[in-house]
Amino acid sequence: MLNILVPVDGSENARRALEHVIGLKESGQPIFVRLLNVQSPLQSKVSLNAIASQATLDAYFREMGEEALAASLALLHRAQVPCEHAVEFGPPAKTIADYAQKHGCHRIVMGTRGMGVVSNLVVGSIAYQVVHLTQLPVTLVQ
Repeated sequence: MLNILVPVDGSENARRALEHVIGLKESGQPIFVRLLNVQSPLQSKVSLNAIASQATLDAYFREMGEEALAASLALLHRAQVPCEHAVEFGPPAKTIADYAQKHGCHRIVMGTRGMGVVSNLVVGSIAYQVVHLTQLPVTLVQ
């Protein structure tokens, strides 16, 4: 069974990546999907800690991650694709690459921001960073 990591953020690009993966199942290939939402740490939690505890902030961002996963989970359930999901905290690209390694994924399938190759090289993107942080095959879906 092909163990595929699909990072999702609730965007249209992430949905297209997930539809690509569902297409693999429909072609007869047995798959297992791991959905991952990554919440980036706040740059300065010190000022926010004056109005909310760290536990409150973490719970809030975990809830945001679960909301971002909801539509993707529904899509996988409708397609009857076995899956697990998680919300992790950290720098997005490194967290994605580390999660794939830790969970024995065979590949990563993710959306892009729709920028051209030159723009990605100049500006940088999470997808571009993931490609360089992992040994796994990475499929980018525009």
